[in-house]
Amino acid sequence: MASVFRAVLDGPMGFRKEVALKQIRAESAGDNPVFAQALINEARLGGHLRHPNVVETYELQEAAGTFFIAMEYVQGLTLRTIQRGCAARGVLAPLPVVLEIADQLCAGLEYAHAAVDEHGARLNLVHRDLKPANIIVSRGGTTKIMDFGIAKTPANLYQTAETGSAKGTPYYMSPEQIRGADDLDHRSDLFALGTVLFELACGTRLFPEKDFGELYMALVQGAATGRLEPLDARLDGLAEVVGRCLALDRDGGDTEGKDRVRPGRASLRHSTVFQGDPPGRVTETAGPRRPWPPPRKTSVPPPWPLRVLRGEDHEQSPTASPTRPTTATH
Repeated sequence: MASVFRAVLDGPMGFRKEVALKQIRAESAGDNPVFAQALINEARLGGHLRHPNVVETYELQEAAGTFFIAMEYVQGLTLRTIQRGCAARGVLAPLPVVLEIADQLCAGLEYAHAAVDEHGARLNLVHRDLKPANIIVSRGGTTKIMDFGIAKTPANLYQTAETGSAKGTPYYMSPEQIRGADDLDHRSDLFALGTVLFELACGTRLFPEKDFGELYMALVQGAATGRLEPLDARLDGLAEVVGRCLALDRDGGDTEGKDRVRPGRASLRHSTVFQGDPPGRVTETAGPRRPWPPPRKTSVPPPWPLRVLRGEDHEQSPTASPTRPTTATH
């Protein structure tokens, strides 16, 4: 749907600021307005969000009939790239790193779910596509959530999905999301958080099913809760904490339906899992240091008011397609 470039904003007196520039791909734009509408929704929503653990949006502009977003440029790697690097070396992510990323993800989600507009009205935001490819870790160790292109909020200017349709990446969807429920709330993102944390800690997907039908049944039948033993092998008690995020019933038996017992950041942070240095700390095996990944080639950039640094493509990945979900690879 979109390409993301590293660019620089020039100004008087030597002012220079690197940004990430996101534009709709020419082949995706065509005569279908949905892609541009999703980008506009993302930019408008991003204008309300400002938090250390959320990628910041600077501006939405139009040039040559195409919209683009200028966003915070994060020098780092997506969680997907980090996980692939660990797999290539045959190691798991160090446990303290897993817990630190988990804590920062909780902080970003807690903020986003409580965000308000300029009038103080709750946005009731649901990201709907929280996955390793949409999480970036900077070289300084800051974890940031990005790509709100298919986020659900009443503040969206455009409706880009039909009622009852599911949007997102199936491997990280909650049971209610994959069913196409219209009453999604923040607890759906917490289910996705649980799948991401399992994958980061254990080095494998929580739902490895290749067939969409099998994946659908595994999700709606609550198969996740029977697959969490590897978490306790990493750290005793971790399966219980992540398991609360993965509760099949989003109300968790709570008659008031407030907590799903998919916990918020406070529940995760104050769990004994997060107190002190965890036992059984895992260290990487010795091996040659790998160079920073070379930049990927991009097409010739359009004539934006921003100067694009040609030959470089930012690590931030484009959003998932706003069409019905498929069992996309990751």
